Amino acid sequence: MLPSGEDEQYALAEIKELLASADIEWAADVIQRRERPHPRSYLFPGKLAELRDTVRRTGATVVVCEDDLTPAQVAAVLDAVDDVDVLDRTELILSVFARHAHSLEGTLQVHLAQLEYELTRMRGKGMVLSRLGAGVDMRGPGETKLEVDRRVVRRRIQVLRRRIAHLAQTRRTQRARRLRAEVPLIALAGYTNAGKSTLLNALTDAEVSVRD
Repeated sequence: MLPSGEDEQYALAEIKELLASADIEWAADVIQRRERPHPRSYLFPGKLAELRDTVRRTGATVVVCEDDLTPAQVAAVLDAVDDVDVLDRTELILSVFARHAHSLEGTLQVHLAQLEYELTRMRGKGMVLSRLGAGVDMRGPGETKLEVDRRVVRRRIQVLRRRIAHLAQTRRTQRARRLRAEVPLIALAGYTNAGKSTLLNALTDAEVSVRD
């Protein structure tokens, strides 16, 4: 979705860079020239049809939208492309972070962010059959599949938050020990592909793996 006058090549170059970082191969693009997206379907009817034809022609397995989408817009695009996976901009960026997260805490934090974002966008229909039995994991009579999915996601979010809090406490304890030992500390921080590993190798001969 590009407003009138916006540079098409620049916008495509940016999204293709994100796709490459997420290890998603670009197959084709469909561009809608509008000042704002359709409130219910993101793309307007003619472009939705073009998108559907493009997905079928290329055999694409995922559709990436350059903007953030509402749940209704995601549902409309999913319907148009026969339920091929649909990612919006935030989901794509989170996928990049997930791919490049190496520490346990970093991986957990990205997973938590993905689940929290997904929870705000979950929609669904249909009923889940009741199952006999007792306990917190059993679905009650008439509980919808959406309600079950939300409950599962909320439980996973709680577990991740507890694990991250535990790791943070461990890190604070270790930091306090290092400070008491009066060991100088230097941290390299930066965005993915900013050159942190290259700089570390240049300064210390650490031979850390460097990947684009």
